[in-house]
This record gives sequence, C-alpha cells and structure tokens, in this order.
Amino acid sequence: MGALILFVVAAYWPMWAALWEYWLQPYVGGQGVLVAALSAWLIFRKRAELDATPTAPAAWALPFLFACGAATLLFAHAGIPTLYFILLPALVLITVLAALGPPAARVLLVPVAFLYFGIPVWSILSAPLQNLTLDATRVLAPLFGLPATVHGTFVTFPNGATFEVTPLCSGLGFLVQGLATATILGELEQAPLGRRVALLGSVAVVAILANWARVMILMEVGYTTGMRHVLVTQDHVLFGEVLFVLILLAFVFAATRIGRPEPALSSSMPHPAAPAEWKKCLAAMLALLAAPLASHLAAAGTPDTVISAQWNWPAARGDWRGPLPVGADDDLTPGHGKHAQSRAVYESTAGVGVQALAIEFLPTEGQTFVSEGSALLGASLTAGPAQVVVAGAQSYNETVVTDPSGHRAVIWSGYNVDGRSIAQPRLSQLWLGVRSLVTKPRSMLFALRANCDLSSCAAARDLLASFVRIMGPELTSSNTVGAKDTA
Repeated sequence: MGALILFVVAAYWPMWAALWEYWLQPYVGGQGVLVAALSAWLIFRKRAELDATPTAPAAWALPFLFACGAATLLFAHAGIPTLYFILLPALVLITVLAALGPPAARVLLVPVAFLYFGIPVWSILSAPLQNLTLDATRVLAPLFGLPATVHGTFVTFPNGATFEVTPLCSGLGFLVQGLATATILGELEQAPLGRRVALLGSVAVVAILANWARVMILMEVGYTTGMRHVLVTQDHVLFGEVLFVLILLAFVFAATRIGRPEPALSSSMPHPAAPAEWKKCLAAMLALLAAPLASHLAAAGTPDTVISAQWNWPAARGDWRGPLPVGADDDLTPGHGKHAQSRAVYESTAGVGVQALAIEFLPTEGQTFVSEGSALLGASLTAGPAQVVVAGAQSYNETVVTDPSGHRAVIWSGYNVDGRSIAQPRLSQLWLGVRSLVTKPRSMLFALRANCDLSSCAAARDLLASFVRIMGPELTSSNTVGAKDTA
C-alpha cells in the first residue's frame, strides 16, 4: 500500500510538490505539514486491518482514474491550484480502489481524506462565517451590556472604540481545526458513522461558539479600557489561540466520556488475507499514468512555445494616430511566469489617448498567465466590480480602477489562447488547460486603458468602444517580431 501511494505521488509529482510548497508558506498553508504527518500516521495505524483485507481489483474504476488524472493535469496546466489540490487525495483513493478493490479503499477512506484539512478549499466558508459572526455580535452585544453598533463589517462604541470583523475573525481556523480533531477522535475510537457525525456536528457548534466568545471578550476589554489593553492592541491573536486550545481540550475530555462506544471484543485474531499481486495492480498503475503520458506524447510533436522580444502594433486607423511609444507603467503588472510585454499609446484627433498593453506568456505547469495570486493590476490601483462588455464583435473584461490620488480609469482586458479570444479569466485558464493537454499553446493578455473625467467614466467607455471598433480584431491578434526562444 505504501508503494502504491508513493507511485501516485511520483506519477503526479509536480502537483504534489506545489502542494508541499503551499504548506510551507507561513500564515497560508500553516497546518498542512502537520495534516500530512497525521494522515500518514493514520494510514500506518491501518496496517493490521489492511493485512486482513482481501484484495479484488476493480476494473470498473479505471475510467474514473483516467478522468481524475486528466482533470488534475488540466487544472495544473490552467494554473488553478485549488482545483488540482482537491483532486490529489481523490487520485490516491481511486488508485487504491482500482488496484486493490473497494474493501481496501474503505479502510483508507478517512486517513487519506484527512488531507483535505490541509487543502485550501475551506476558504469558501470564510464569508458566511464572517457574516454569522457579525449577526451574532448584533444579538449578543446588548445581552452583555455592550452598546455596540454594527455598520457593515465595523463594530463601533460610543467612546470611539472601533473593531473590524475581518475574514480572519470569522473563526474558520477554529472550525477546521475542530473538525480535524473530531475526525481523528472518531478514527481512534473506530466509531460507527452516527458517532462520527455527532462528533463533527458538536465540534462545529463548539468552534463557532468559541469564536463568538473570543469576539465578545475582546470587545468588552477594548470598550472598557478605551482600546488600551495589551490583550486588544497586541495579543488578540495569541489570546484566541489559547482560548480555543483550552476549549478544544475540554471538548475532547467530554467527548471521550460521553457516548463513547465500547470496543468490540474478538475471540480470535483476524487471519491475514493473501498479499496483493503487483500484476493485479498493473492496470491501475497504467491508467494512472495514461493521462500524463498521453498529454506528453500529444504535445511532443508540437514546436516549443516562444515568447517575443518585440511587438508589431497595428497602425492606427481612421481619426487615430499611433502606435506611439510609452514607458513602463507600474500600475499594470503581469502575472506569474516567463513573459514579454509591450506597451503603446494611440491618440485621437481630439488628443485623448488610449494606453495599450500586450503580454505574451510562456506558461509553466501550475503557473500561468492568469494564475491564482497574480493580477493585471498593480498594488497602487484599487479595482471596482468587473463586468463583461462587448464591442467590435469581441468581449472584454471591464474594470474601473482608482489610483491613490483618486483619479479613475476604465480598463478593458482579455486573453488570447492559440488565437481564441476569451474575456473571462477563469474560462481562459480552463481553455489554456485544455489546449495544454495536446499542444504547447501561446497565451497572451491584452489590456486597453482610458482615463475617466471628473464626473463619470461614460466618455472613457465610449472612447474604448470606438477605438476597438475602428482598429478591429487585428489589435488583439498582432503578429510579433524579434522572437527569441526561452523555452
């Protein structure tokens, strides 16, 4: 079993390595290394049960194994780590299912699924828990005699004390750590399903209530001391951690004494099952390797992707002139990966300009031109809500941005993957992932920017719409010169 799991890790090593790097990031992956160690320990504890488990390879699981591997590769090439992280434990379980059969997969279900406590999928609960904490503050503050007023995410008091309930105050960490503890407890007890569900449900309630208690205590201390107590100014994070550890210890103490099932007595030791034969696992191992091998062979016959040193911006048409040279603008920054960029300015006869930016990327596996953590906008710009607009028979992703001085601008951006223009970033990522399975695609990002006037951004939108209609699709599919191979 250990060799089979190591084989899964080796077959998809770049994805597992990316997960390991995520776990090593401070304040981000956090508990991931501990989760991985606990998962390995839980698997090791199953060795006697695995010895007694009959093996019966499940051929019907092979298509699912291939599909899971292909999806993992697609999301990796698309640069969406959260999605391929989610599939990694599933790859292990489906491989065990196909190679050794349903009984072995059931034995390892909880130990392998425990890895999900170290995967960044729980953040989807952050906003709901934040809102729940704000609602609880509205109800609980008067009960504790606190004259609190809640406005959005801020809680204010008559003496000027102000708290902000950020996503970090949602209690998500408490909830995940509590659920992980309850999962281990149920596994150590070998508890039936009902007992495990009761443990998970009760610890979820305890974690949420513990976070509310932490918020109420900090608000009480901050209000009564005028925000001068060290518990509020410096040690609020440490206070929350210590409080939750104490509450979690109390929960474990109570849970192990209430409703704990008696261990089943066995009159004889189980007889070890026949050891698994490698030739029976061979079909599962080949199915596991099929997706990366097929992708590699399909892309092997295509030329290496290159990125360009210079760009041929199309000549201006109609009442426009350009392209005119422009210096680098730190407001617009490319995402991760090797890239080459070019900028130009086009001016209308009225002297109003449109800034144009083109970036060509050489994607690497798991890190692409619009990956998580990367953005078109630099740190100096604040972006408003995005929407898709259509102009000149092409779609663009529109964002209104504001610089530190308060000036606004409209940015229209889009992506081009192997000649196909896509406005939505996520759709472009997925299409890049699909194309990367069979070829080495070119991926480009284009952006157009027009400044707003003092009253509104309507004129800037009209200017961009007129510009792209006159220039046509050649603007975002311009040929390049001076290319150099950086593959």
